[in-house]
Parts: sequence; structure tokens; C-alpha cells
Amino acid sequence: MTNFDDSFYEDQVFKKIDATKAILIEKEFYGCTFSNCDFSESNLTNTVFEDCIFKNCNFSLIKVLNTSFRTVEFKSCKIMGISFCQVDTFSLDIKFNNSKLQTCSFFELDLHGSCFKDCQILECDFIKTNLKNANLKNVDLSHTKFQDANLEKANLSGAQNYEINPLINKITGAKFSLPEAISLLKGFQIKLD
Repeated sequence: MTNFDDSFYEDQVFKKIDATKAILIEKEFYGCTFSNCDFSESNLTNTVFEDCIFKNCNFSLIKVLNTSFRTVEFKSCKIMGISFCQVDTFSLDIKFNNSKLQTCSFFELDLHGSCFKDCQILECDFIKTNLKNANLKNVDLSHTKFQDANLEKANLSGAQNYEINPLINKITGAKFSLPEAISLLKGFQIKLD
């Protein structure tokens, strides 16, 4: 157990830390690994995470105002109710693998080339989000909203349960799989036999 009393941490491994409702304002973490940690309802305002990995961590309802995520990877994490549009967008580089994201907002973020591989992305919004060249392979996108999003050359092969209207989103060169790709026709209000 740690209280994160210091303001600077480098190349450290944190395991099974209960940081529920913790105040971690203006901390800096470089090259750190967090495993099985619970950050739910924590305040991470103005905190920097660079070259960090989170494994099996809980990020439910955290505050991320001006939080920096630079080359950060979330593996098998639970991420709920986060407004990522409030993070520091300078050098934003986040990857999600095999994680569950629910009711999160990525409004107007540049996530060009980001990875969301093998994730559940439920009830999230990608409004005016740049997902060009993003990896959304094998993702469950149930009740997730795409509006004015750039999905050009994005990989959605194996993705399921999406509703992407090609009339209001850019999808040129995006990769989809059958039979799920038929859902792209919903925006044209046509009938199929």
C-alpha cells in the first residue's frame, strides 16, 4: 500500500494498490507499471503518466482534467464514466487492449493510430473524433455513437454491434468484416431481402 506521497515516480512497479477516491493531483509517473490497482473515483488532475502500463486496473469515475497520457497502455482494465476530452491533448498517446470501456467520451480528440484491440466499448461517444488508422479490431461497440468521426483506414475487422452512418462519418479505406458490415447500409434507409 502506498499513499503516493511523493510527487515524482520513475521505473516503479505498483501492485494491488487501493487508490480508491485518492487525490493524486500534480503527480508524475514515468516508466511505471501498475498491476491490479484500483483508482476508482480518484482525482488525477494535472497528473502526468508517460511510458506507463496499467494491467487489470479499475478506472471507474476518475477525474482526468489536464491529465497527460503519453505512450500509456491499458491492458485488461475497467474504464467507466471518463470524459477523455478533458485530458491534456499534447502528446496524447493511449492504447487499450482487452479492456472494458463504458460510458466514456472521446469528443473531438485526435486518436489517430490509436489501438482499442479486443475491447468492449459500450455506450461511449466518438463525436468529431479522429480515429484515422486506428485499430478497432474485434471490438464490441454496443450502443456507441459515431458522429462526424474520421474512421479513414481504421481497422474494424471483427468488430461487432456498431452503428456507423457513412453519410455523417468518414470511412474511406476503413476495413470491415461481413456480415456485420451490412449495418453500414442503415444510414441509407434501404431495404434488403
